Amino acid sequence: MALVGLVIRLALFVVDVGQTSLQMDLSAFYAAGQAVDAGLSPYVNHVTNDPPIWDGVDRYRHSRFLYPPLAARVFQPMSWIGYHTVKFLWMLASLVAVAAAVGIAIKRTVGLSLDRVLIAGIAVVGFFPMLPLLERGQIDGMTLLLIVGAVTWPRGRRATVAAGTLLALATLLKLYCIFLVPFLVLRRRWRLLGGFAAGLVALFLIGGILDGFSALPAYVSDEMPRISRYGEGGTRAMVLSPFSFQQALAGVEPGKTVMDGRHYEPELFQFVLNASAVRTPVGRWLWSVAESAGIPLAPGHISLVFLAVGFGLVAWLPRGTGAENDLLHGQIAMVVVLLCAPVTWAMNVVWLLPVVAILLASWKRWNDRIAQAGWFVCAAGLVLAGAPEAWLRAATGSIESRYIIALTLCLAGLIALASMGGRERQLNPLK
Repeated sequence: MALVGLVIRLALFVVDVGQTSLQMDLSAFYAAGQAVDAGLSPYVNHVTNDPPIWDGVDRYRHSRFLYPPLAARVFQPMSWIGYHTVKFLWMLASLVAVAAAVGIAIKRTVGLSLDRVLIAGIAVVGFFPMLPLLERGQIDGMTLLLIVGAVTWPRGRRATVAAGTLLALATLLKLYCIFLVPFLVLRRRWRLLGGFAAGLVALFLIGGILDGFSALPAYVSDEMPRISRYGEGGTRAMVLSPFSFQQALAGVEPGKTVMDGRHYEPELFQFVLNASAVRTPVGRWLWSVAESAGIPLAPGHISLVFLAVGFGLVAWLPRGTGAENDLLHGQIAMVVVLLCAPVTWAMNVVWLLPVVAILLASWKRWNDRIAQAGWFVCAAGLVLAGAPEAWLRAATGSIESRYIIALTLCLAGLIALASMGGRERQLNPLK
């Protein structure tokens, strides 16, 4: 009954989002696809075009599209369909991708069964970050599926090349997936890394054929410095004049925006956004120390410092073998990347959901207090990340650091579970 109730609630939410919310991240992808289809740059705000090509919220001269040129080609076919239809198709694809990722994780670790499917179903549809994921129209459901498929793919020469290609596709769609590579080196996943390199080469060649081989270098030299410093934002000098939006917003009531002829709310509800340690007081302290020393740092530079710390925390862990350990170590890497990336939002936290498979695989299969503590700490982190904001606010009053704390708890618990892999005569938590 709990699962049925959660599914009904989620279905009603999807309908509400589809009818009323802009889904501002999806609109940026859609506008990039429109720009490419019109032979224009996806990195420029074309709101003054006739007809306007605009994502509904961007106020800068540059667009909010952050990804390589080939990624814009991925979104080009969406521009051939009405945006209202794309919204529902995208939400359906996101839900299927997340469910498939968790299902694959469970199948590759402990195997599918009715009770495990029910537990996983409740975890997925009741996980609060799923709501921001759908409301903003982010792509993290798809990248989660690609990463889980890559790290749990059965090992073998040909199969591992395919797994590496999945990781290359994930990197195309979410650039900070590249931060997973050092952790694969730790695991000595050489064939997977070889497949990843081959996949990147293939994507470069495809991009060169479609957009010219100068497109990617131009993106790196012209767009990446701005993106690494400001993300979707920018300086006052980069803001367009209000007159630039007169044509696009003609007939739109105040407080609303427009996309493909329909009027939408820019956002349906507000929620805690930040899930990156880079944007915490510690990150700001590092930035101020560097600034006082005359060293200009962008968020990306601070991110590398945090990643180095995270890498050091897990470098000593025993590697282990098998799909269970591959998922465990892959999940550790994903949590570190979430914590240490320059920008991590609430919707990105759906990357935590494969933890469900790890908890199922290790339940009552260890006899060590460290592993027991790790299991409960990890479970506590998952619950904190997935709990509704209203519950947490009523219980604690302040929830601004909920995702930082949740990710830290999950990381500590996963490290404890992984540490069992090297203990002789003790049951490995994932075997």
